[in-house]
Amino acid sequence: MLNYYRLKISLIESHAVPISQLHRIIEISGNATFANLHELIFEAFDRREPCLYKFMLTRREATNRRILYQCNEEVICNHKNMISSLPEEERPVQHNAETFTLDEAAFQEKDFFYYWFDFIDDWIHRIKIERILQDKSPAAENPETWRGIILKKVGDSPAQY
Repeated sequence: MLNYYRLKISLIESHAVPISQLHRIIEISGNATFANLHELIFEAFDRREPCLYKFMLTRREATNRRILYQCNEEVICNHKNMISSLPEEERPVQHNAETFTLDEAAFQEKDFFYYWFDFIDDWIHRIKIERILQDKSPAAENPETWRGIILKKVGDSPAQY
């Protein structure tokens, strides 16, 4: 059985646009890594230049930036500058985006998590798990590769710079 996550992605903070005017809906398989998810979001928002990124697994909606900063679980891109400088006992749990999968995150429907792309321009994306679908077909038993698709684009993508 293979899980598929239907995600609704919108922008918050300094780049916020009302969700009714700008969001993306994507579907991605549970065997996809967070690096794969990053690639799909990168494509969905028509990004051109790669930047560092991380995911903050809050599992609830963050009503302010403090909640994001206090998040105790992150998925980070594989880059030497991404290791936390906090003392070990204060560090969030950190997973490698190249290997950690959506299924391993053990999300539930209606959970939230956040994608922070480009730490200079601060593109912070709210991601809501709209649905978790299950593919019970024989082909889903041993999937060879991850799958992802952009189902819907509402609004024009803002310029990256």
